[in-house]
Amino acid sequence: MHDPHCPVPRPTRIYGRDVLTKDEPVRAVLLQQITTHLVHTGYVTLDEARDAGRVLAERMRVDEAGAVRGVEEVWERRLAEQAEWADEGDAAKVAIAFTALRSAGWAVRDGVDCCRDTGLEPVETEHGPDDKFYVILGVQEMIGAVATGTLTLSFSFLDSAFGHVLTPELLALANAGDREAQRSWLTSVEEAERLSGSGIVHALSKVGLDVRWGGTGGDIIEVEVRDWRKRLPGSASYDVV
Repeated sequence: MHDPHCPVPRPTRIYGRDVLTKDEPVRAVLLQQITTHLVHTGYVTLDEARDAGRVLAERMRVDEAGAVRGVEEVWERRLAEQAEWADEGDAAKVAIAFTALRSAGWAVRDGVDCCRDTGLEPVETEHGPDDKFYVILGVQEMIGAVATGTLTLSFSFLDSAFGHVLTPELLALANAGDREAQRSWLTSVEEAERLSGSGIVHALSKVGLDVRWGGTGGDIIEVEVRDWRKRLPGSASYDVV
């Protein structure tokens, strides 16, 4: 994660605009809920979680030192919990699906961007020579998944991989009003997005996850992750038997 401030959601977007009018003890409890979800994503380090606690404390006007202590307590409890895990539940399934997608031509960015928007630019330049599509799982989306049990994925195709179809000449004709060029461009984009989305859905379904998708590039992919148990960064890995 590049910017520890970025994945911190706006409290007003979660609890409504009146959240800042509540008593400080109530605001402190709500802050604790957000930082707990952040830690439970398994994608942020302790230092990043502390930084997020400080940012939230400032935004919600609560004691910063208390917020940081709360983050550290959540971290310690999660470490104790994961010591009892036999596996990583749905987090492991998602990891297996992402490994399969990487092998099949998808650039997968999971936990390296704060959100979808910050991942769109680097995904076009930081991908393998054989990649044609991409899928992005940002930390901010993962916070929502921990809170709700539903993971949302952003996806599409890499422009560089479809340059032979979506050519500058075709784009120029489409922009000039050529209706045949416009239809060809739109059809090619829709097919590329369909291929990307259907491949992601197949990989996730194959590992036993429940997936919802409307079938077009304009529809997000939703994955049920009611059993998310991703180990904290820097903690020991499971032994492979």
